[in-house]
Amino acid sequence: MRSLPIVSGYDFSGHVERIGTDVLGFRPGDAVYGMLPLQGTSWGAFQEYVVTNYSIIAHVPSKITAREAAGLPLVGLTTIQAMAPVLRHFQKQGQSSKGKKILIQAGGGGV
Repeated sequence: MRSLPIVSGYDFSGHVERIGTDVLGFRPGDAVYGMLPLQGTSWGAFQEYVVTNYSIIAHVPSKITAREAAGLPLVGLTTIQAMAPVLRHFQKQGQSSKGKKILIQAGGGGV
């Protein structure tokens, strides 16, 4: 259980304010997004600034907005984890998943 005060949230996007020594691939002003670790942190992403390891952030793709990028990490990870067994099934059967269609009933919310 987190101690008070509790700050919620895992997904975030924004601009790099400052970087530490030995940080590679990022510089102040870069548009980035990411997801805080689900365990082991006592703070969340719903705040003005987030301090995190550069290994868990990425540059915001040029074709999406920062708001769209902020909604991707946890939803994307959940989707990949849900679809992995389906894709493995096709592989075990020696089939390609290319061109296959999957019906997702009641798809809503973040996933």
